[in-house]
Amino acid sequence: MQQFSEAQHQIAVFMTDKNWHYSLSRAYLQQAYQLSKREFDLCELLINGYKLEEIAAKCGITLSSVRTYFKNIYEKTDCTSQIELMHLLMGCAIHFEHIN
Repeated sequence: MQQFSEAQHQIAVFMTDKNWHYSLSRAYLQQAYQLSKREFDLCELLINGYKLEEIAAKCGITLSSVRTYFKNIYEKTDCTSQIELMHLLMGCAIHFEHIN
């Protein structure tokens, strides 16, 4: 990944259709990055548009715990930011369209 100096700013915009659900490959992510079940679940929520606060509420854990999990995920995936992690996860995602 490209490294950015402290003076540089980054922004990423991810647009998704509300009818789409992103599903990650648990086997691949656990094998490639040694993610725990909880870490995998948090990644799947993140890629599906949940904010950290929403992830905490959905999983019944504190926001501080969510942040700690993501710090561990960044370390395991060699990512330095949420943007880098999202980029990595988007490459591992399978798209499913909800049919009403």
